Amino acid sequence: MFDTKIYSPPSFVTFIMPKATLKQQPAPVKQDLQIHFTDLQELISMQPAPQSVAKQEVQQSAQPAPQPAAKQEIKQTTQPVPQPAAKQEVKQTAQSVPKSVAKQEIKQTAQSAPKPAAKQEVGQPAKPAVQNPIPYSDSAMRQHFKENGLTVEQMNHPACGATMHLVNAIQSSLPDAEQFLHYVRDGIANKNGEFFYKCKVMPEEQRRKIHDLVLCMKACGCFAELKHNDWLNGGSITGKVAYEPNIRNFLTGIWLEHYCQLHAEPVIRKFAEAHGLPYSLADNVILQNSKGERHEIDLLFSIGDKVFGTEQKSGSNFYQFDQYRGLAEWLGLPQEQFMLIRADQKDAYSIQCAQYLFRFYICDTEHFEKQLLAMIEHAFSQE
Repeated sequence: MFDTKIYSPPSFVTFIMPKATLKQQPAPVKQDLQIHFTDLQELISMQPAPQSVAKQEVQQSAQPAPQPAAKQEIKQTTQPVPQPAAKQEVKQTAQSVPKSVAKQEIKQTAQSAPKPAAKQEVGQPAKPAVQNPIPYSDSAMRQHFKENGLTVEQMNHPACGATMHLVNAIQSSLPDAEQFLHYVRDGIANKNGEFFYKCKVMPEEQRRKIHDLVLCMKACGCFAELKHNDWLNGGSITGKVAYEPNIRNFLTGIWLEHYCQLHAEPVIRKFAEAHGLPYSLADNVILQNSKGERHEIDLLFSIGDKVFGTEQKSGSNFYQFDQYRGLAEWLGLPQEQFMLIRADQKDAYSIQCAQYLFRFYICDTEHFEKQLLAMIEHAFSQE
């Protein structure tokens, strides 16, 4: 309790007591005064304490009350987990040495602390280890030429991706469009590019293939002139091939070389990568021997120390099998490492017989990739 003598000035008493009561009461006697002091003491206890004392009480009341056992346990449970050894060492080092040295030791300790392993995304398979890429090298091919007395006059690396659209359009139209392409090639060779094709009645699917090929050739600029008269229903197609030499060469046989180059590269590369061997490809290779004899080879490639050759032919030249046997011998290649390809293979049984007798691979575009892989696997199985 507070001291009543300190907090009982007359003005305060006047404020607490109503005015009407002060006027009506007679002069206080000793007994009444004691009663008033007692009432005043109760009133003072209800009034706010002075500021200095009030602050003390506020501070005391602001102290947290003792928490129940459950809350204390929760706080204890939520205490920070002990840090890894690396971080604890950093803190201890920083406290026990001067600031300049502490900073250096903190950096060194932070650098030497083992980093946590990278988080692997959920559901993502582990990334395979990066393997060294298989080198592309034509050294084996050049060494083979040197050993067989052949000099390289020209050797190009395939770069025919731009023609893939037209190449695949021609190949996918076969054998239905073979007759149409024959008239186009004949027009280039003998009629200054002019051709006339009388459409025969055929199933709609076959006619549609020829239709799609003609439109693709037109879009690629193959024709200087093109006219068709109800050709889907047995009419005719007339026109003239463009004068551009690249187009005429392309339609008379280069397209087949491009097809083999485009589809051979993935087969060769995958086999080389699977066996860890270098590889190379070269097209339109011109070679000359010491006697001055020259030959142009459509496609040559090497895997490891083995060299292979392919020729792409169409028309009557395709059946000159003995000539191609002689070419493989001239190149110094085993006949089993030489292949002859044509656009389509009508005489399948005759081709199988010729392949057995001449011992080199013969195929059409439809079976080219499969036969190419068989030739490569056979060569490496003989080691």
